[in-house]
Amino acid sequence: MPAQPTPRIAVLPDVVIDQIAAGEVVERPASVVKELVDNAIDAGARTITVEVAGGGKQLIRVTDDGGGMSEAELDLALTRHATSKLRDAADLVDLASLGFRGEALPAIASVSRLTLTSRQPGHLEAHRLVVAGGRVVERGAAGAAVGTSVEVADLFFNTPARLKFMKGDATEAGHVGELMARVAMAYPELHLRLRQNGRAALEAPPVASGLERARTLLGPRVAAGLVEARGVEGAIRVTAYLAEPELAQMTSRGVQLFVGRRPVRDRGLLHAVAMGYGELVPRGRYPVAVVFLDAPPGMVDVNVHPQKAEVRFADAPLVAQAVRHVIRRGVATAPWSQAAASATSIQISALASTSAPFAGGPRASTIASGYAAAARAARGMPGLAADGGGGVEASGQLGLLGLASGAGAAREDAAAGGGSWAERMRAEVAARRGDSNSNSNSNSNSNSNSNSNSNSNSNSNSNSNSNSDSDSDSDS
Repeated sequence: MPAQPTPRIAVLPDVVIDQIAAGEVVERPASVVKELVDNAIDAGARTITVEVAGGGKQLIRVTDDGGGMSEAELDLALTRHATSKLRDAADLVDLASLGFRGEALPAIASVSRLTLTSRQPGHLEAHRLVVAGGRVVERGAAGAAVGTSVEVADLFFNTPARLKFMKGDATEAGHVGELMARVAMAYPELHLRLRQNGRAALEAPPVASGLERARTLLGPRVAAGLVEARGVEGAIRVTAYLAEPELAQMTSRGVQLFVGRRPVRDRGLLHAVAMGYGELVPRGRYPVAVVFLDAPPGMVDVNVHPQKAEVRFADAPLVAQAVRHVIRRGVATAPWSQAAASATSIQISALASTSAPFAGGPRASTIASGYAAAARAARGMPGLAADGGGGVEASGQLGLLGLASGAGAAREDAAAGGGSWAERMRAEVAARRGDSNSNSNSNSNSNSNSNSNSNSNSNSNSNSNSNSDSDSDSDS
């Protein structure tokens, strides 16, 4: 009887399966930190400490004070698709936890040297499990505080191709820091610590509110004008922390989006945030804003991305509308928005008072462009160059406010040393109105001197100009 050929299709060994899963779940050291911190939060931890060395490639250690695991649960935690978060398919539409697939820990263990230590409340000793490349190499009792510690050393030691694609230590450490800042933003009630190469990189003790946490994490420049906006539309609840529009950036990195306290990426929500600010933020720029969205589990599918970084909404237009409306109302009532509207009114009054007939005065079209530029300047809208160009410059003596927008304004603010946007507006408007009167006198003196010396040579014209400058200085 002829021998049967070896089947070309074979079931992969578990270690290989876990390494394939690691390619989806473990993109970089920050991915490991995210999965371990999510597990700590799901375990009910109130204090979470993350220690990183070598950008996370050399060492990651996450320690929490949560409920801990028994000796039997340690083995199950390293078994693929073993989880305490759900029991059947129906639970997928009503998730209350951050983790649920049971993939992360075995995937991480398959590409690192992992030590898992855990102790439950009421137990005198902890239990420890040591795994190298997915294989258990040591187990036993250990001394440890209540909670769980997961140590991940030599990440990707057995997959050198993956290690080769990692960035430098500083870059990877930066990703870890950014991740921990987002976790701290989403959980103001938790105490979060991050140590990079033995040095404290983040210390976020629990605070009373999300607004307080946002002000702490975003820094004093943003905190000075940060406002909170809340609203409910149907079953969708939105909470947003909104910065002044003059802090708008060229990239969307300043917009932080959370759905069910998960940090997510979503172009539709990003567009809704920009639309909420409206014309206060120039097209092509993005505001600094933190937006939290809560919706019933049936309206959000979080099981669409390997790292849960993206979600899918049952009614995306409705969700975007809720975000847009809440931000629009928050922007409309913010102190800096009221100041912008007031400054616009003052500028238009200044325009009217300084546009009386004079020799060579601006035509109606130029005056109209000045009005439009005044409104744009007060709102930080496009159409103004950093030197106050466009309609403002073209209208000459109109004395309108020329504000640098976006990053340029932020740099000027830093150089000037502070002052709220409203205060700077009022001061600038007053100064510009004074300059307008001075310029008007200067022009009339210059015209009279020029007429009286119309027959003089170029030298006398030069003298006439210097006299005009001196007259202008004395008038002002």
